[in-house]
Amino acid sequence: MKKILVLIFSFSALILTSCRIANQNDAFYSIRIGVILPLSGEFAAQGRAALDGMELAVRSVNRNGGVDLRKIQLIIKNSSGSPEKAAALAGSMIENDNVVALVGAYSSAEAAEIKLVAEAKGVPFVSAMATSGSLIENAEYTFQSTLNDEIQGAALAYYIAYKRKFYNVAVMINTDKDAVYQRGVAQKTAQAWADFAKRKPLVMSYSSKQKTFESQIKKCIYDDINVIVLPAYPATAVRFILEARKLGYKGAFAGTDSYDSPLLTGSNEALGDCFFSTSYCISDASEANKIFKSRMQQELKREPGCAEAMGYDCINFLAKALKNAYSPDDIAFNLRNIRSFYSVSGIMEYHKQKEFLLHPVFIMDIAGMNIKPYFRWKVDSEQLKNYRKREELK
Repeated sequence: MKKILVLIFSFSALILTSCRIANQNDAFYSIRIGVILPLSGEFAAQGRAALDGMELAVRSVNRNGGVDLRKIQLIIKNSSGSPEKAAALAGSMIENDNVVALVGAYSSAEAAEIKLVAEAKGVPFVSAMATSGSLIENAEYTFQSTLNDEIQGAALAYYIAYKRKFYNVAVMINTDKDAVYQRGVAQKTAQAWADFAKRKPLVMSYSSKQKTFESQIKKCIYDDINVIVLPAYPATAVRFILEARKLGYKGAFAGTDSYDSPLLTGSNEALGDCFFSTSYCISDASEANKIFKSRMQQELKREPGCAEAMGYDCINFLAKALKNAYSPDDIAFNLRNIRSFYSVSGIMEYHKQKEFLLHPVFIMDIAGMNIKPYFRWKVDSEQLKNYRKREELK
């Protein structure tokens, strides 16, 4: 009987050891990345598009042998666009899903909450779409793989001042609690345009919760405003612009990357003269973009947009840091030491504080037409100053 019990215990121990080894091998040979995106709610379309870009990049990396013979595995969670839910998901994935890095977030408010968790837990977080410059301030584990508000605002202001030569400019500041992105881009655009034009723009506040924007629009009409800078999410932008047209405003509207949405591009005739700054242009002739478009067409049977490009770049940016990295601290160390990265839109360069030195910015109209394959815009490590001394790179 004792011999039988010994054999049973020995066999059980062998099974448990085998399982443990298999799990360790799984952990070693796969790199688990936590993805937090709004896959339902107001920003679901952008979240799903970014996820498509991320999965496209992962398939490409894995088909080519992965990273150091390890395959990337995405652990995908739906934040529904809620900053609080995004933070809870970040903590849960770190504690329960053994992720070594986090990616995603659509809004800057969402990304800010994920940042708090990532910094506290010591796990790197790469923001794929949120552009607020504050995300990388006082951060050891938080990074951005796309352009930030300073660069986007500077490029937009340059186009308004020098290419369109608009003299009377209004900038709308969103006062909503979670409107970090909208306020950031608006403030940076106002600052840059004032430097270019040597005069201050008309600055007005608004809330996306307003039932009507009549008072702000009538003020713009009365002051003979040429262009209204309105960094806003698609639904709010469409409401504001259509009401302005109904009230007789005939000037232009300037937006940012969130304007790359079917809500705007599908109704361009009614919206009139609208243009926006973005990190991606489908007609860009770079080799990286040609490969990206080809993969999108082959695997997803459609053309890519800005969100897909941001998701795709985010994974490839992170993959660059995954090489020779076997812990979250290794990954964060490698991310901090990236000095250049070839995105689908061209090269991005960083200095040691992780802020951008160089990033492509495109100006598009809402019909999807490229106005100009625009800047590779240089940004100092300090506040943006002396814009006129900066050269537009051809």
